[in-house]
Amino acid sequence: MQTLKARSSAPCLQRRAAAVPTVRRSPLLVRAQAVSVGQTVATNGNGAITSAQPIQVDVNVPQPTPALLGPVEAYQYVAKDGAKKAAMTPFKTFVMALYAGAYIAFGGFLGLSVCNGCPALVAANPGLAKLLFALVFPVGLCMNTLHGTELFTGNTMKLPAAIYEGKTNMAGLIKNWFWSYSGNFVGSLLFVAAVVASGVLAQGAVYPIKTAMYKAS
Repeated sequence: MQTLKARSSAPCLQRRAAAVPTVRRSPLLVRAQAVSVGQTVATNGNGAITSAQPIQVDVNVPQPTPALLGPVEAYQYVAKDGAKKAAMTPFKTFVMALYAGAYIAFGGFLGLSVCNGCPALVAANPGLAKLLFALVFPVGLCMNTLHGTELFTGNTMKLPAAIYEGKTNMAGLIKNWFWSYSGNFVGSLLFVAAVVASGVLAQGAVYPIKTAMYKAS
């Protein structure tokens, strides 16, 4: 009787075992983990790897822009800017040079006004007074740089570079130099006339007269 029970329960145990799902690790997943990143994997229907080919990834990393130009890049920029200035019309060059002359005159006027207000410093330490003037005068140069005006002294550097690089000719250089120098001269005189007419500079200012006599001698 016990033998019959054992035989009758065997099919039930088999059916129960068949009903429980078997957890099997997929061969594709296991083998895919062994493939290094950067490969293409081809498998058959059974999940086996048939071939593995490397992937060529073209990554274009943008190059960082340098904060400052090198010597070669700076020279090329100067030559390009010189060609741009040579192509300007005489009227535009003259008008932009008027502003440049007035700005430079303003820088000189500011420096003279500061030094003229310190007569004791000028008499006791002339070298320190000149240093003070040199610290204030670049205000006019900064104004020219910010406004992109036509300053003759800067054009004497840029235009020859443009000619040397073949970006302009001698006619463009002469045209720019003539109109930029004329505009600087007229602009500075107009600013001086405005200063004299307004009376902002004290009558009989010692330091400006002394400086003018020193430069004219």
